[in-house]
Amino acid sequence: EEESLVWENFPSTGIMKTYNTDRQVADSAGSATAMFSGVKTRMGMLGLDNRARFNVCDIAAIELASVKSMADWAAESGKDVGVVTTTRVTHATPGAMYAHTPHRNWETDSRVP
Repeated sequence: EEESLVWENFPSTGIMKTYNTDRQVADSAGSATAMFSGVKTRMGMLGLDNRARFNVCDIAAIELASVKSMADWAAESGKDVGVVTTTRVTHATPGAMYAHTPHRNWETDSRVP
């Protein structure tokens, strides 16, 4: 190739593996949770570690499995926090910044079993 991308000339690089704990190919809920919190999780879950079970609404388990995101860390440091998105704020990727749910599609109370 004649040209290179800017980041190809950076002095350092990094690798991030965002696969889910239960699937090789990640969905956006699990990968966003990993990116925003540093904790891998099951496919389809937001803001929870692997102790929670997908699609199981167990309040005690959810509280135990909840992980903090970059937004939590910033707020705890006295920073103002917001989420800017081009999709609905309850969608899996932006939702991983603040939500703790065992199913990415539980976006409103009317849909929770």
